[in-house]
Amino acid sequence: EAWLLYGMELLERDRVFYRRVAAVWGREFVSALEEEVLRPRIARLFYDTEDFRRLDDGQTFCVRFGAKAVAAHALEFINSRQSYDPAVVQTNLHCLLGTLKLNEA
Repeated sequence: EAWLLYGMELLERDRVFYRRVAAVWGREFVSALEEEVLRPRIARLFYDTEDFRRLDDGQTFCVRFGAKAVAAHALEFINSRQSYDPAVVQTNLHCLLGTLKLNEA
């Protein structure tokens, strides 16, 4: 929960910068975000590993799906005029992780 909240804070702090990067780099930016930043963290969150070789096909799908979902949400957030309220973001993340039974992570 903490690293997701911190990531949202970073996006909010430099939203204009990230919006410009996404506009220029498009899919490459999102792919780099997914592969370099999100997949290892999602794998650790879901399966307590960053080593993708240890994951079976179903687990790999889940990690990729989770990384794509977070990246899509981040891109939607930086391109929106949505206000940033840390308490609301934390509540929403807590709810999401609880729904996924990851609230102890």
